[in-house]
Amino acid sequence: KITEAGDTAKEELAELKKQFDALDKRSKLILRLVLVLSGLDLFLAI
Repeated sequence: KITEAGDTAKEELAELKKQFDALDKRSKLILRLVLVLSGLDLFLAI
């Protein structure tokens, strides 16, 4: 059951990445701003 949950999580992450890539630049900028303000910006943390 644990591996099934892991596979499901991977599929969901892949779907989220696909949706994020489909956003236009303005939407990405807004989303990144929200992440920065909430302290969850993973892009700048790397």
